[in-house]
Amino acid sequence: MKITYHFIVGLILSVILFPFFGIKSIIALIVSVLIDVDHFLWYILRYKKFDVNIKKIFNYYVNCCGKQVLCIFHTIEFLILLAVLSFFSEIFLIIFIAVLVHFFMDYMDWFIWFSIYSQRTPSILLWPLVYRRSKIYNKWFKKLGNKCIVCGFDKAFDIHMVFGDKTKAVLLCPNHHFMVHRGLISEKELLKLFEKRRKGKKKKKSK
Repeated sequence: MKITYHFIVGLILSVILFPFFGIKSIIALIVSVLIDVDHFLWYILRYKKFDVNIKKIFNYYVNCCGKQVLCIFHTIEFLILLAVLSFFSEIFLIIFIAVLVHFFMDYMDWFIWFSIYSQRTPSILLWPLVYRRSKIYNKWFKKLGNKCIVCGFDKAFDIHMVFGDKTKAVLLCPNHHFMVHRGLISEKELLKLFEKRRKGKKKKKSK
């Protein structure tokens, strides 16, 4: 989920906790945002380089389905540790609550994406949000050609983010999406196909 949403919810949580914990409740806001620093750490470990482009790093994490990603602060063991420590310290109790809310928001985001992908929304309250998101995705699909950039299959596809000098979105059928995440198709090949498609669009416009 976008860091902006985590900031807003963290701010609301701090206000709710203020009558119980006073000024310490600001910790909930700080934790709601800073817990995602493990995305940054994982990126550095994977690519062996320090990158100041925070947006690029978060986009990488959000779209790295199929890859073995371990974000240490998003593990059940970390949550259990905080739960135990919360019995001994008010500060750890606030941190535990903030992390729990953060987890809930992340899982809710995945739940919404699953609802769009499966075209089933098992919640009346979530229906307007899922419907709005699906319209955004459909516009994105149309802009990206409504077919797999590798084979042209147009019955089922996923959005995949390619990370080069600039982040680019491409559509891949399930087979080729799986192959990309298993290293059978390189991101360099996808970038070449992206440029080929872009040049093809320019030629059509010029005609």
